Amino acid sequence: MNIYNKHIAIISSYEAPYGGNFIKMLIALGNEIIRNNAFPYFIFPRQTEKDWIRELGSKFVLGFTKKPYEDSVPDLLQLFTEWHINLVHSHFDAYDIPIAKAIKKSGKDIKMVWHLHDYLTLDKTGLSFPWLRKILSNQKFWIHYGKWGKDAYYIGVSPEVTHFATHYRKHRFSYPLVLKIDELESKSFPKAEVIINGIDIERLTRKQKYHVPNHKTIFLSFAGECISKGIPCILDAADMLFQEGWNFELYLTRGYTLDSFIKYKYPKDIPEWLKIVEQTDDIVQLFDKCHCYISASLQETMSMAIAEASIYGLPIIQSDIPGTWWNAFNPSTFLFRTNNAQDLAKQMKLIINMDKEELANKVRQSSENNIKKLSMERWCKQIISVYQKI
Repeated sequence: MNIYNKHIAIISSYEAPYGGNFIKMLIALGNEIIRNNAFPYFIFPRQTEKDWIRELGSKFVLGFTKKPYEDSVPDLLQLFTEWHINLVHSHFDAYDIPIAKAIKKSGKDIKMVWHLHDYLTLDKTGLSFPWLRKILSNQKFWIHYGKWGKDAYYIGVSPEVTHFATHYRKHRFSYPLVLKIDELESKSFPKAEVIINGIDIERLTRKQKYHVPNHKTIFLSFAGECISKGIPCILDAADMLFQEGWNFELYLTRGYTLDSFIKYKYPKDIPEWLKIVEQTDDIVQLFDKCHCYISASLQETMSMAIAEASIYGLPIIQSDIPGTWWNAFNPSTFLFRTNNAQDLAKQMKLIINMDKEELANKVRQSSENNIKKLSMERWCKQIISVYQKI
C-alpha cells in the first residue's frame, strides 16, 4: 500500500494510569506517519482523563469507544467512516474482532495490522476439566486468528507469539507445536513478521556510574500479576540468600495480586530485606536506587522492563524463556532455569560477589547493544515498511 495521503487508525485497549514506553511508541509512530505524508488517528476505550491521553490529544486526533469491547463495533464503524480510514493498526487483542466486524460492515477495503503483544497459551494446568478448556480455547483462537484475522497482517513482538497466532491461518483443530528457541528464531511466518518493540531512551539516562554503596545490593522486579511474573520464585530465592546471611534488599513494585500473595507467604511480618514500592512513570528514580533487575517470568512476549533496565545500565537476571531470549546473549545478562529458585539464588549471589568495575563495563556494553537493537527510529521505520507491503 502506498500510504501517501492515507488515513491510519491506531487502536489500543490501553488503560494504564501511566503512559510509559508504550505511549512513547505510539507518539513516535504518529510522528513517523506524518513524516510519510499520511494522517494518524488514535482510538482507545472510554476512560478517566489521564496525563498520557492529554499528551496524545495535544498532538493527534483521538476517538473513544464504549466497553465492553464486543459492543464497540458501532463506535468503530462511525469513526472509520468519519475519518475515511484506509488502514487500521490494533495493539493487544481486545479490539481485533470488533475491528474486523466494523470493517466488514463498512464494505470498504480497509487493511488490518494486528500487533501481538500478549502471551498466548493453551495451558490449562491446575484448572478443572483442563482437556475440555484446552479444546474450547483452541476453537476460540481459531475464531480470533483463523476466521476474523485471516485478512490481517500480524506483527509479533516475539517469535513464540507469532508462531502461535499464525498456526490458526491453516489449522482449526490441531494445536500449535511447541518449538525450541532455535527453531523459533529461524522460522518465517505467513502474512506476519516479528518486530521487537522500540524503547524511548531519552528518559533512561543514568545519573551516576554503576556502583553499590555500602556493599548492599538492591534487586528490583516489577510485580504485575505476581504468579506469571515469577514473584514466588524470586521470594523463595531471596529467603535462601537471607538464611545464608547475604547483604541485600529486594524491591517489588506493587501489582494487583502482590499484596494478597505477600500476606499469604508472610502472614506475620514482611521480611526486613523486602520493600514494596509503588508503580511510577518515573522509572529512572527507581532504577537509580537499585543494582540489578530480575525478570523471573514464566511466560513473556518481550518485556519492556528488561529493555528499559538494561538500557539504563542495570545487569539483568532473567528466566530462560523464549520471549526474552533476545536479551540472553548480552554480557550483563545472567540466565536461570525458569521457576528454579535455587538457580536464581545462585545468579543473585554471582551479582553480589562480582567485581563492580567489571560489572559496570558489562552493563555499559549491554546498554549500547540494546540502544541499537531497540532504537525507536528503527522500530517506526519497520512499522511503516509493514504498512507499505500490505
